[in-house]
Amino acid sequence: MQKKVYLPKLQMESIEIASSDVIKLILQYLKENNLKSAVKALEAETNIVLNTLDVPQEVFLSYIRAGKWDLVLSEVNNLSLPIDKSIKLYEQIVMELVMLGEKELAKDLVTNVECLQLLKSSDIERYMLLEHHCNRKSLNEIEINDINNTKDSKRNEIAVSIASELISVPKSRLLGLLNQALTYQKVTGTLPKDGKYDLFQGDRRVNKKESEEKLITRQANLIKFNPESHPETALFAPDGASLVTGFIDGFIEVWDYEMCKLRTDLDYQAKDEFMMHENQAVTSSIFSKDGEYLATGSQGGQLKVWRLSDGQCVRKYLTAHSKGITSICFSKDNTQLLTTSFDTMARIHGLKSGKTIKEFRGHTSFVNCGLFTSDNNVLTASSDGTMKLWNYHTSECIHTCRPGYEVGRVLKELTIHTMQIVPTAPEHVFVCTKSSQAFILTIQGGHCIQSFSSGNTDGVGDFVCATISPQAKFFYCVGEDNNMYLFDIQSGKLENFIPTNQTEIIGICHHPSRNLVATYSADGIIKLWRP
Repeated sequence: MQKKVYLPKLQMESIEIASSDVIKLILQYLKENNLKSAVKALEAETNIVLNTLDVPQEVFLSYIRAGKWDLVLSEVNNLSLPIDKSIKLYEQIVMELVMLGEKELAKDLVTNVECLQLLKSSDIERYMLLEHHCNRKSLNEIEINDINNTKDSKRNEIAVSIASELISVPKSRLLGLLNQALTYQKVTGTLPKDGKYDLFQGDRRVNKKESEEKLITRQANLIKFNPESHPETALFAPDGASLVTGFIDGFIEVWDYEMCKLRTDLDYQAKDEFMMHENQAVTSSIFSKDGEYLATGSQGGQLKVWRLSDGQCVRKYLTAHSKGITSICFSKDNTQLLTTSFDTMARIHGLKSGKTIKEFRGHTSFVNCGLFTSDNNVLTASSDGTMKLWNYHTSECIHTCRPGYEVGRVLKELTIHTMQIVPTAPEHVFVCTKSSQAFILTIQGGHCIQSFSSGNTDGVGDFVCATISPQAKFFYCVGEDNNMYLFDIQSGKLENFIPTNQTEIIGICHHPSRNLVATYSADGIIKLWRP
């Protein structure tokens, strides 16, 4: 005899759920996924059997009433019926097989079916009558039925009796209940709305972090667009779950970069309602530190702040600058935005007030980069070849430096297109110029700590964009020759270069926690690179 397992009841506030019901849901899931061994093991361990059918209940009962015993038996093998009902079913099947001349098959059932062997122990005369019928040369319906108990009435009686033992539930009941629960949590705001959720751990599903930084070596994925609507900006979300692109036609899209498709779990994207700058190219973008908000700048100087979860614009500055915005940076507390522009200025805007509150003047050409420093001052870099540190409170320039300038040489303005705080040393800044050189400088004073060079001297491979890895072990520069140059920061050496096979690369960005780099170009292609 199988042991009985006594399961406790689960209580959820005023709702009481029998644990046996949970077992039945699991059994249904296993059965629907054809995990037969797991079904048998769970039934044996819990002594709980799921009396459900692979066909609709009405169809199964019609098989019994029509005497389609082969189809009936294929379903009965998966059921747990009371012994008396099983015996009546098999008695009827044996009798009808004998009447059809299938005596050997009838004998096989009498000899091997478990419930009929139990009948042999409990009611020997009834069992021997079955054996006697199986050994007769012929048997007709009149001999085993009477006017009040015909073959059809017996079949119907069996069908009704078995029907009371069957469970009728919708398919995929477990998944259906989970979906209902998650939908409710999403509506009430307790579930992340970006669709990235770990059902088992009960938390956001973020991409696996990679503890060891490695140099990329190969192309892993590709996303292709119409060149007339190519991305002008691209960056990974702080949690690493998405890649956000800003296009020359003004659209802003959130991508599942693993699947190379739009995130349609975001309701607004599923409805083709995208974040956008009307009739203006998106020229810059940045996330807030917590990843909740996305700020974007346009070619016309417009600045917008979006809530990523629902795509709503929560703040808009129609004239943040008179010309295109080249970079954006959130303050530490996410209450202010620093922007730079082709209009040669940098400005700070208050998110609460919606007003421009500070302005920094002094560059003589486009200001391409702007950052808040760790001591809350402002750092900017320009096409005039200079990097300036500004006093946040007075807006006055503290000092100016020219990366790559050597005393005694003819002064040459090297456009600074990339400037990033070194993640492991916030007092240092990584700077890349439109040349074959990149630098790590001190923020205070602009002193050169390290310099790097591709070795190109003909200007063909001058760097046009660059990015540093999250642990500051490597940095990557893309040249005008569309090659990607890979540098080891500790050794200062150029480790390798990779042909991207892209045309006119616009930018490059690094994943916040994985060995993953994205390059995007004017030919409408985003390529993802891995070790």
